[in-house]
Amino acid sequence: MLEQVKISRAILSLLIGTLSCVLCNSQELDSIYEVKTTYTPYQLDSILSRSTDYFKTGQYKKSFELNQFALRHALHAKDVDAISRSYNYLGFDYLQLRDTVRATENFKKSAQYSKQLNNDGATADSYVDLANVYSLQMRTLEMAEDYYKQAIEIYGRIGDINGLEYAMYNYADYLIDVERWDEFSKIVLQFEDKEIFPEGVSDDYKALVKNFIGIHYCQNGKTSEAEKYFLEGIKITEAQNNSSEKEMLLQSYSVCLLENNKLQQAAIIQNQYIEILKTNQTNFIEQETAKLAQKYKVEEYQRELDKTRLQKQLQEEQIKNRTILNYVLFGLVAVALLIILILASNFYKRKRIIKQLRKKNHAYLIEKKKAEDLAEVKNNFFSTVSHELRTPLYGVIGLSSILSENNKDATLSSDLESLKFSADYLLALVNNVLEINKIDHNKIEDEETVFSIRDLVERIIKTFEYLKRQNNNTLNSIIPDNLPHRVKGNPTRLSQILMNLLGNANKFTENGSIVVELESMSNNGIAHITFKVKDSGTGISKERQQDIFEEFKQGDAHSNLYQGTGLGLPIVKRLLDLSGSEIKLNSDEGKGSTFYFSLDFEIATSSIHEGSTTPIVLENVLKGLKILVAEDNKINQMVTRKILEKVGVQCSVVENGALAIDFYKNNPVDLILMDVNMPVMDGVTATQNIRKISDVPIIALTAVEIEEARERIYSSGMNDIIIKPYDIEELKNKIATTIISYRSSK
Repeated sequence: MLEQVKISRAILSLLIGTLSCVLCNSQELDSIYEVKTTYTPYQLDSILSRSTDYFKTGQYKKSFELNQFALRHALHAKDVDAISRSYNYLGFDYLQLRDTVRATENFKKSAQYSKQLNNDGATADSYVDLANVYSLQMRTLEMAEDYYKQAIEIYGRIGDINGLEYAMYNYADYLIDVERWDEFSKIVLQFEDKEIFPEGVSDDYKALVKNFIGIHYCQNGKTSEAEKYFLEGIKITEAQNNSSEKEMLLQSYSVCLLENNKLQQAAIIQNQYIEILKTNQTNFIEQETAKLAQKYKVEEYQRELDKTRLQKQLQEEQIKNRTILNYVLFGLVAVALLIILILASNFYKRKRIIKQLRKKNHAYLIEKKKAEDLAEVKNNFFSTVSHELRTPLYGVIGLSSILSENNKDATLSSDLESLKFSADYLLALVNNVLEINKIDHNKIEDEETVFSIRDLVERIIKTFEYLKRQNNNTLNSIIPDNLPHRVKGNPTRLSQILMNLLGNANKFTENGSIVVELESMSNNGIAHITFKVKDSGTGISKERQQDIFEEFKQGDAHSNLYQGTGLGLPIVKRLLDLSGSEIKLNSDEGKGSTFYFSLDFEIATSSIHEGSTTPIVLENVLKGLKILVAEDNKINQMVTRKILEKVGVQCSVVENGALAIDFYKNNPVDLILMDVNMPVMDGVTATQNIRKISDVPIIALTAVEIEEARERIYSSGMNDIIIKPYDIEELKNKIATTIISYRSSK
């Protein structure tokens, strides 16, 4: 019975809507409610009363805003009573948002200010609120019980009957959750001894108490007493038109009747429960109805078997004095009847199972369709986010790079470096989220190329130079002499793995050391290379070492002290899974960590470089080129123009595809950088029109994931693709490579 009540509570809790947007708007409150005047205690009390009205009517956003407003003015006015109440009300707001951390913080602050006032009642109220929050998690149950007991002691000492009833009710609810029935019974009996509730107690509270007493008697097998209190509670909820509490009482009542085999009466109450459940929980009614119907079928079948056995016994009594032949005939008849019963039973069982399977299959298909629709919505969302975030990031990263290169003021170097790092860090977060989405949709590319692992590791370590200095760490590499000079593999995937591991190591290490160590063994043209990332940081306890590879989780118990999304290690694990390897970990709390994995690479014998262009060749190719940039974002126009003009390119800019076509017809250029998404005419359409009159090289600029746009871009006639935000050197290399390839084909 308890489990069914818990399930009902859990499902009802899901009716709480997504209110996290309230937190997003909290910063705006500073501009809405500026502290210009000192409010009187009466005015603050009026504001808090209004917030209470909003909370009771479900207008949590308005409640949150007013409570924040009241807190700021109470602090300004040094009104300790208003400060305590504001923190307490905010605790409830955060609790509605399922933010138990902030709820706990606010309830604690409320208790602290209540103690300053020597207001024992308010302090006890805060203790009950804290206990309710702590009771939600297994690891804080002892703290919850301690706060309940402190609150009960204070209420009893000051003679606050209403508060005592409130604390004891919540403590009893906690005892049900932890199944401590003896203590629960003692408290419930105290409720029952009070025939008249204290003045001011709400009818809703009375109904909940009746439910507790009914559960107590049902647990002790006293069905009649339980029934009395269930009915009284139901009557109260009907008078108050409180459907949610009536549903809970009806469920407890019907379950109690079923457990005591009062099936006919249980069916009546169950039907009432099902009717109200249709309003409160549409998705739950089919399961409850099926369970009740299934129980009736089992009982009906059992009665049929009992009836058959009784008939058989009567027949045996009647034929005791008959001849052996009669006994043989009876035996044959009995066997025949038994076979018929078995066949009939199997038939009906099979028919019932088939019916159940059809229902489950139908439900599965519906849920599968919903899941596919949600996956499609998620995919479209990430595609949009990719474009809308990467486009402005290109401007930030590009401008910060240009400012750093042109900066002659040494005092600004650190600030510009910090700006560039912040932009790169934000891009890394965006890429991590998008990477998880690509893995989920099997859109990860596995393109192999020839590259140098030594050069790749050195570039990655150089990338972490600023982050290393920020945490005062040392970052070194140990690369063996027998490491092959060049191998064939996926350098992009290896870079993602190593960068996520290094980022994780640096995040949890301060004033320490980080080492990237490689071990290599070669056999028959295959290099088996083990990569190790060691740090002297906080380490990870054995209990948490499995959790860190789950999305949005971090290994440290105080992970809120560290920045990050909790996606780095899950991405590493899933990328290695795709590569046929696995991530391993050696770590002890307080002693640092070592993450390691192994990959096989084909040893490359080619001496061809990766395709990079030397600075001298690049400068000669780019200098004097006429390039048209079709880009609708003004900042991106400016950044791209500055990058190109710095290397001697004659750069022209238009805002959409239609203008690009007109410009090219009248002003031929050597190459076009074409943004894919533009107003008036997009880059794909513009390219298709230009291809009717010219084969001029066209490079696509896009913030959309390349897998989504590749086919559409290349089929339009574009020569290559650059993903925003792109590295300056990558942009120059891509242009030079495209120009060289174009000229060599002529």
